Amino acid sequence: MTTKLINIGIYGLENKRLTIFSMLCVVRWQQDLENLKKDRVKLVGDCLLGAGFLCYVGAFSWEFRHNLVYTDWLKNVQDKDIPCSDPYKLEDLLTNDVEVSR
Repeated sequence: MTTKLINIGIYGLENKRLTIFSMLCVVRWQQDLENLKKDRVKLVGDCLLGAGFLCYVGAFSWEFRHNLVYTDWLKNVQDKDIPCSDPYKLEDLLTNDVEVSR
């Protein structure tokens, strides 16, 4: 009888832990979903600048590429009210934290 009560107590604690963990995951997922919804709007301008960079400026020097993207193109995108990230960083679009850490 005592063994059954101990087992029920242990399983009860595990169930509570799983429930709390599940609730925390749901909250985190909801926050991630809200962030993705906000970032989705900015994706148009970010991808426009990123695609232009990949297709056009690869053959030029770093200084020329940097000025072209961050001075000329970014200003043009902002003047035309195309939504993009503020501050815009090309590295955020083309890489991720795992690639940068290598």
